[in-house]
Amino acid sequence: MSDRPHTVVRDRVQVFDGLRGIAILLVMLSHTSWLTWPHVRGEGNIVTRALLENGNFAVSIFFVIGAFLYTRGLLNRAASPQGLHPGVHLVRRVLRLTPAVLVLLGVLACVAALEPTPTYDGLRLGESAQSILTYTWNWYVKDNPLVARPDLGHLWYLSVDMQVFLLVLLLVWLLHKKPWALIGTLSLILLMVFAWRTHVYQTEGLYQALLRTNARMDAPLSGALAACLVPYARRFARWAPTAAVGSLVALAALSLATVDDVQFFRLPGDLVDVALAVFVVACTIAPVSARLTGILGFAPLAMLGRRSLSLYIWHFPIYMYLYHHTESWSYQLRTAVALALTVTIAVVNDRTVEHWVGRTLVDPRWSRLDRGIPTYLGALASATVRGVAGRHPGTTTATEQPTPEGASTLTVNDDAAGRSATAPAGQPRRTRPDDA
Repeated sequence: MSDRPHTVVRDRVQVFDGLRGIAILLVMLSHTSWLTWPHVRGEGNIVTRALLENGNFAVSIFFVIGAFLYTRGLLNRAASPQGLHPGVHLVRRVLRLTPAVLVLLGVLACVAALEPTPTYDGLRLGESAQSILTYTWNWYVKDNPLVARPDLGHLWYLSVDMQVFLLVLLLVWLLHKKPWALIGTLSLILLMVFAWRTHVYQTEGLYQALLRTNARMDAPLSGALAACLVPYARRFARWAPTAAVGSLVALAALSLATVDDVQFFRLPGDLVDVALAVFVVACTIAPVSARLTGILGFAPLAMLGRRSLSLYIWHFPIYMYLYHHTESWSYQLRTAVALALTVTIAVVNDRTVEHWVGRTLVDPRWSRLDRGIPTYLGALASATVRGVAGRHPGTTTATEQPTPEGASTLTVNDDAAGRSATAPAGQPRRTRPDDA
């Protein structure tokens, strides 16, 4: 019996990872067909196009699952005795996303300095990097399309993700004691975004609609709203397996319906968010069926999902570099080299940068911030002053290294299962790829 909760959570995580594995495959296929197989883009039947041109659909999967998980983490933390401290969670989110991007920017800077003929002559990496690291990149690309680095265009996703995270963090902090007010606020914003994104597409065109925060925040808002509804959906747990399968069938149909951009920014695109929200809630309020776990939790898919952040960050710059430097290659060779480089670098990144980030985010010392950053800094300064004032030459005092009560445990509220877990000191718990 004691293993049952662990098994339920493990199956849910495996299914979510598998769905993200499908999403990263669709993103990479979309960019491959755009850069390497342009002769097949727009050709073929609807199924072929759904496989090769469904990047927007795939990004919605990332958005909904990611927002669902971090919102559950915020809600769990807000309900804990320590409470929710926005500054701490903002620092954690930045730490989760930024290191891998910093490594990418460093590599690109080295490549730009070493290559004899600049690949992107006249495009200043510094300005693009500044916008990326301040998570305003989608705004910069939208307003400066001629000077923004094209090989970094895909990182708009991280900017929108961070911007919506800030909004959700603020709303949870303000309204977590009034859950229906929180649900109502998120619902109202989501309905307005559904209408607005269609308006932006119709009046300003595809380019603006793809990059505006208020035209792309529908999916993460749907994930956040789904997380808020979980406690109230548990009464319908007996129908959850049927809802999970039904939402997957709907997603399969919608993947065909949203291939054309015009439909993605209309009702079919909205229904993608709804179906994804139903799916993540259904998988949370009841155990995932063995058949569903076997299909979506297929080990290779789940592995891709766990490495989806590394694959997402690195694949497009590699594709673009090869696109500019291998004009004489066959598309088969170019594709093979691009995939091999992407997978190799992603694995290295996952075992180095991502491994370090994961260990850092579960370090027991985070518990020192249980009362918030200002309180911790104040206690640290006070203890330092007391230690210096009371120190005798050649001696030290215990107050020089204060350890607030509870520092031996760490509450991880933003892991992949969106649950609260306690990790004893010295036994770090690995976080999920993109949900801390």
